[in-house]
Amino acid sequence: MLALSRDGLDREEWLRIVSSIEAVSDYYDRVNELSTLFQADKWRRSAIDFSGPGLDILEIGSGPGSFAMLLRGRSVVCVEPSEKLIGVARRRTAGNIQFAAGVAEELPIATESFDRIFCSFSFRDFSDKEKSLREMLRVLRKDGVAVIVDIAKREGRLKSWLVKSYLKNMVPFLSKFVIPRSEMKEWNGNPYDTLWVTYDHFETPGCYAESMRGMGFKDVEWKLLSMGGAFLLSGVKR
Repeated sequence: MLALSRDGLDREEWLRIVSSIEAVSDYYDRVNELSTLFQADKWRRSAIDFSGPGLDILEIGSGPGSFAMLLRGRSVVCVEPSEKLIGVARRRTAGNIQFAAGVAEELPIATESFDRIFCSFSFRDFSDKEKSLREMLRVLRKDGVAVIVDIAKREGRLKSWLVKSYLKNMVPFLSKFVIPRSEMKEWNGNPYDTLWVTYDHFETPGCYAESMRGMGFKDVEWKLLSMGGAFLLSGVKR
């Protein structure tokens, strides 16, 4: 198994990321659509084919509920560390969706409880990616599938630098066209100035695919999505 070489976010960085997402929750989807050239929703929907009405589904890191709104299953449970974001997601969703406070590295979920696990643009925020993948493996039933959609870190220094520069500079700039100036003043800065840090601690999709194979997932596959800005990674529990 390929060891994941980058350290995860430390506690202070992680709390800063959570706080930033909480701050921008009302504008989260609009900024994402603008900054991804209106591909974000399309990227999320690329994973929906893995869900279905007869399945028990878990989403990890559900944030303000943007992906949870699309899920269809016999049951849907969303685990999210922020109580504030759980409140936002509850207001945006309906039906059989349940929410629980928790982190990906220590899921408050019984072993072999779910047929599908989804991480939609949350995986890069996890402080320990390998431990999180092992937790996914634990709570999946036999032949259950873990599905990850996230920003793609590309091979090669130039491609990686270009994406990092876009996240660090362009996304905060574009967010100013969505978030009122009065809000920015209240926050004493732009929360999007901090979110690019998660990319620094990220590996390529191929790295995570190899790690999944090594820890016991089968039929592990990944692909770049439209424009190459995101990837879809999936693996089946043996």
